[in-house]
Amino acid sequence: MLLAVAAFGCGGGEGGARSVSDVAGIVVESTPFLTIGVEEGDDAYQFERIVDALISEDGRILVADGDAAELRIFDSTGKHLGSLGRRGAGPMEFNEGSSGYLYTNGRAILAADEGAMRVHVLSPDLSFRETRRFTLYPDTPRPYLQGVATNGDWIVQAFANGGAIRGAPGQLFVTNYQLLRYDSTGAMLDTIIQLPMRPRLFHEYEGRVRAISIPLSAEPQFAVDGDRLIIVGGNAPALQIHALDGSVIGSEAWDRPRVRSADVWEEYKRQFAVSMSGQSDSARYANFHAQPLPLSEYAPLYTGVKLDPAGRIWLERFRMPLDSTRQWDVLDRDGKLLGAAETPRGVTVLRFGRDVLIGRSRDSLGVQRILLYRVRTATP
Repeated sequence: MLLAVAAFGCGGGEGGARSVSDVAGIVVESTPFLTIGVEEGDDAYQFERIVDALISEDGRILVADGDAAELRIFDSTGKHLGSLGRRGAGPMEFNEGSSGYLYTNGRAILAADEGAMRVHVLSPDLSFRETRRFTLYPDTPRPYLQGVATNGDWIVQAFANGGAIRGAPGQLFVTNYQLLRYDSTGAMLDTIIQLPMRPRLFHEYEGRVRAISIPLSAEPQFAVDGDRLIIVGGNAPALQIHALDGSVIGSEAWDRPRVRSADVWEEYKRQFAVSMSGQSDSARYANFHAQPLPLSEYAPLYTGVKLDPAGRIWLERFRMPLDSTRQWDVLDRDGKLLGAAETPRGVTVLRFGRDVLIGRSRDSLGVQRILLYRVRTATP
């Protein structure tokens, strides 16, 4: 068993750091070529909470609706073909608190049933195979599926102390999580790596104590890429590539200006307050932000990492609370910078397919829709 702790810097990789402005961009078309979802009408087109979606090898679209406890299947024109799943504890059923997040290695599609610590296995043709349960161990925290390796092994996230957070008001809580490897039957094999979580501060307000993440603090982001883990520190323009035994097999860095947290803190608080207007926790957060918080030196650079079938790595840049612009740095499979891209405003990116973006939108009435956009390389 190998336990590695990732450390990230901002120096250049082999060949030196590169600037985004020096490379050609990638363009996501601004108008979707397919939209699925309605405010009123057939229940199959009304979504409660879209959590994930993917496109199968034959072009069908699989959408996971966490609150409906369903995987809905649509053809390439957006016509509903059928659904899998319902609320329950049986095969191909989702327990309370489960998401239905989707993971695939090309030979199988896995749907997470976290509430019951199970995984539903589908064939590439989207037919249901079986439900498999995680083997639980006394000294191992609760497992959360995060990906599937080329050979079928499950990559799992487990939080220290089972995710329990306890402390006194004013106490800073700093902890880690582990990425573990399980086999395809749900039995644990080994620990891959340990990564730090965002620090939290126990804050008391109106007699209630809650652990709140320190604003403008970064947390490592990761993605499973076949037999590799792509890990981005979040607060530096650099990444590491790990084998599934935890060893580092590659690293890269590039030029990206960093912003000091102190320089944007007041504006961040203002925008956050506006974004929370009318919500029940707005007063708590206003009180929390008025405290002398231990801000990190630099604001985050990246808040997410996604992969596409072409091998590209998409790093989502940090956004201020009211900024609807979604910008990405795009790298090749080895972590070398290819360019920058902007995805449509108001659209949460669920997945990048081959030359396609699958996104989710929510309008002012709360209606959710699946949107598909073309992705292409910009013409010089």
